[in-house]
Amino acid sequence: MRSLNATALNIQSGQRANNLKKFTIRRRSFADRSVKVVKFAKKTDLEAHIQIISPGPSPDIFSKFEEGGIKRARQSSRIAIPQEILKSRTRVLTPSKRPRRLKRAFIITTRRGQDLILQRKFRGRRSQTIVAFSLEDSVRIKPILGFFRLSAGVYNSKFNGHFVREFTKAIKNAR
Repeated sequence: MRSLNATALNIQSGQRANNLKKFTIRRRSFADRSVKVVKFAKKTDLEAHIQIISPGPSPDIFSKFEEGGIKRARQSSRIAIPQEILKSRTRVLTPSKRPRRLKRAFIITTRRGQDLILQRKFRGRRSQTIVAFSLEDSVRIKPILGFFRLSAGVYNSKFNGHFVREFTKAIKNAR
């Protein structure tokens, strides 16, 4: 039982580290709260459950990265991919910077047929135009999560050590 729980905690910490390595994490606490041991093993029930669940009201955002696929835009709209609107990769896209809320923004179509949302920054001689978002009908999602593969690897490498340690501890403490 304790060896199962210790292995579950190893899987949890391994998946958290994997998420930080594979994704651009803007809020680390969100990523840490997403990987949970939802059920620990007990004497009567020798199972431990680990899940990736998005905290809060948002839908599960990590599950689509396990199998990959194509994300399609909703009917009569497009997917906006941030470009220069975020000053760094670790900044959060605030509601005021989302495509519908941008001030002094407009859409253009390039010669190649790419739709872009541009935004004018500053006024007068300092005026600049930045590419805020690119608009796509669909986006390919790569299968980069690897939850099942990582869990199996951690289980195979850690469980035997935990079991031997707990079993020898139980033998020593037996009456």
